Amino acid sequence: MNVCFVASSLGIGGLERVVTLVGESINNKENTVYYFSIDDKPPYWEINDPDRIYLQGNKLSKYTQLIMKASKSLEYIIRSGQFNINHYQKVFITNVIEYVNDKKINVLVLTSAHQIAAIPIIKKECKELKIVAWIHQSHQAIVKNSKKFSQNFFNGIELADKVVCLTDATTNYFSRINKKTIKIYNPVSIDGRNRISNLSSSNVSFVSRVSFENGEKGLDLLIKLAKKLPQNIYITIAGSGTRNDEKTFSQLISKNGLQKKIIWQGAKQGENLVKHYLDSTIFISTSRTEGFSLVILEAMSLGLPIISSPTTGARELLRDGEYGILTELDDIGNFAKIIEELMDDPSELVKLQKLSLQRAQDFNKHNIVSQWIEMITALLL
Repeated sequence: MNVCFVASSLGIGGLERVVTLVGESINNKENTVYYFSIDDKPPYWEINDPDRIYLQGNKLSKYTQLIMKASKSLEYIIRSGQFNINHYQKVFITNVIEYVNDKKINVLVLTSAHQIAAIPIIKKECKELKIVAWIHQSHQAIVKNSKKFSQNFFNGIELADKVVCLTDATTNYFSRINKKTIKIYNPVSIDGRNRISNLSSSNVSFVSRVSFENGEKGLDLLIKLAKKLPQNIYITIAGSGTRNDEKTFSQLISKNGLQKKIIWQGAKQGENLVKHYLDSTIFISTSRTEGFSLVILEAMSLGLPIISSPTTGARELLRDGEYGILTELDDIGNFAKIIEELMDDPSELVKLQKLSLQRAQDFNKHNIVSQWIEMITALLL
């Protein structure tokens, strides 16, 4: 069986990490897994055979891109707030169809709204192909992000042979559109070799892509939170982003005099990322939206108590506060107070650590990969 995972990139993000983790776990003597990346940057995560990777890149001239942007804007006005996204991703559609045919792909896994919008065209050209729409965002976020091409997106969802979601809320939403919708969790993506935090430091850890796009990661809120924490508590950050976003974030830290309160250490992976978690006592998330939050799951697997904003992903992982603390972002002062009080309560830290470890067992990689193999195999019966 030949399976191809399509991603916007194979870079440092959580989606990219899970795509390669699941893909490489499925890749074996019975299954060959390929990767189609719309971006042309080399993979950040390890894939043991470069011949299984296709890096598309942007092959359009700047002039063509400007024409397409103007055309899209005009169509958006004429069609009262809608445009056909497939008119503007013909290169991707052509390339992915050629790749499917060349590699004799049996199952194609698409991971973004733009890609899912192309399902009707891909299925028309590849009649035997089975297509999985893998929804990584919350249903609110992906519907909002595809608002301008919602007709294309929902047509794609309807025609998918399987829709895979990460939370109950998102599964329930898309089940009303496609009855072949199921929930499969993302697996724990980090191996701590049974080590857990000793909960003895004054360090709060934060792991995220450094991005200010739509304010999703809540980095502005993280700055406000750091300002309210006492001097003996500091935040260490693992993550990177675009040059512009990193520059903006660095300037915010300096402007607010937080160089000693926020220790930004750049991107980390492997043992360095494990150590980042283990050296802290609490993990926090200030995201405004998360479809799942792989970093919260990683932190839980290493025994960190969790304090998070109530995103769809955090609510699922923490079971609405049963396995960690959820706090609203409209009261940063209260967020800081919760951190401070928890740092001063060793027994509560230990209690929350046990809950984190207990919940993390539900995301065992072996079990989740088995669900993926079972689902993909059933599609071809």
